[in-house]
Amino acid sequence: MSNIVPQSLSRLEIEKLIPHKGKMLLVTRVKNHNSREHTISTEFDVTQDCIFYSEKISGIPSWSVFEIMAQGISVLASIERIESNNPEPPKPGVLLSVANYKASVPSFKINTTLSMNIKEECRVDAVSRYNCSLYMAQENQNEKECLVSATISVMEMNDMKSFFNQN
Repeated sequence: MSNIVPQSLSRLEIEKLIPHKGKMLLVTRVKNHNSREHTISTEFDVTQDCIFYSEKISGIPSWSVFEIMAQGISVLASIERIESNNPEPPKPGVLLSVANYKASVPSFKINTTLSMNIKEECRVDAVSRYNCSLYMAQENQNEKECLVSATISVMEMNDMKSFFNQN
């Protein structure tokens, strides 16, 4: 029997799933997920505490959302590990590429909430590719406009230290 992770997760629960903490934690909530379909929907509240916050633009630049997307992928990987009863601790991941990046806005202002959808497109061994799309969170989800989209490739590492110390 598999473990079931609740559909909605708070920031405190997310902190238990991924290594990012404090200003570097860029997932505020998990709205829902599906391990069988390899999908997750998350939200991030833009605040001055964000590592990418800039007073000059009173928010975060749109190029920084690739890290928000990568963390959403990390949360999904942790949920899938838990639900499949995998006893191994989470493996560190390396962002290999950000492709097909499209942004229709230059930045996101403070006190806004970003909503993100992620779907795994394919997986080969330890490398996975995900389609990610980001929206402004709003009440009428039927009328949401994609503001940033990208295809992100990541690789799970067994031993990050050994990998980077190779000659």
